Amino acid sequence: PQQQVLRDILDHDALALVVKETDLALALKQLSFLPALVITDSQVFGQVNTVVPAQVPLTSFSIIYARQKGDLALFYQAVEAVQNLNDGDRLLVAEGCTHHRKDDDIGTV
Repeated sequence: PQQQVLRDILDHDALALVVKETDLALALKQLSFLPALVITDSQVFGQVNTVVPAQVPLTSFSIIYARQKGDLALFYQAVEAVQNLNDGDRLLVAEGCTHHRKDDDIGTV
């Protein structure tokens, strides 16, 4: 999804700035304007969320991909259903990725 998103940004004559999550705060300080949108990898969403100003929309490549390839409204309903789970309820989390599995993958932790 990252490559597709970057290609779409460039195709729409927009500016894309790519930085590691560890360099985000410095990159934002060096800009003379706030970005219209920040897109991050879901594995570092929490870390990025602490750096991005509240008035800047924040999303993930996973959300963009889900909206493009799936039914985001249905996915949102599923998130709402999770809020209704009780102690002891069982939940299946299935993740499909193109990268090699890591111990801290979002479907693992």
